[in-house]
Amino acid sequence: MLQAYAQGLARAIGVSNFLPAHLDQLKKTAEEMPHVNQCEYNPLQQSPAITAACQAHGVLFTGYCPLAKGHALTQEKIQGIATKKKKTAAQILIRWCLQKGVAGTYFVVATSAECLKIEKQYQGVFAAFALFINRALRGRCLNRITHRH
Repeated sequence: MLQAYAQGLARAIGVSNFLPAHLDQLKKTAEEMPHVNQCEYNPLQQSPAITAACQAHGVLFTGYCPLAKGHALTQEKIQGIATKKKKTAAQILIRWCLQKGVAGTYFVVATSAECLKIEKQYQGVFAAFALFINRALRGRCLNRITHRH
């Protein structure tokens, strides 16, 4: 990978799901740190230690699965916010991920096999609305609320 990057065949070096310990080890041994660390990131799956380690090492944190593989779409809190904001649950989740980021350190990727779904998700995300990220949407609190059986 380093050779491809050095020869201009790759624009960046990326890793997936690297924990802080992995990044720390790379800092000690690697010729070059990765440019990107891609990890699942959404209200149900947050990793503040990973995002902090990425920031400390100058690695762009890229969040994937902002909809939690569809599991977050039906969460009562998310549905309530979507109704109040007149947005879809997907738009709320993507907006949440974007708002949680620190400029230049987070990037969010949402995917779908259907182009129209992606278009609809992003249509409302960049409209003039912001979320008040209160206690109900902060990581552990939402995890406790949504994982009760």
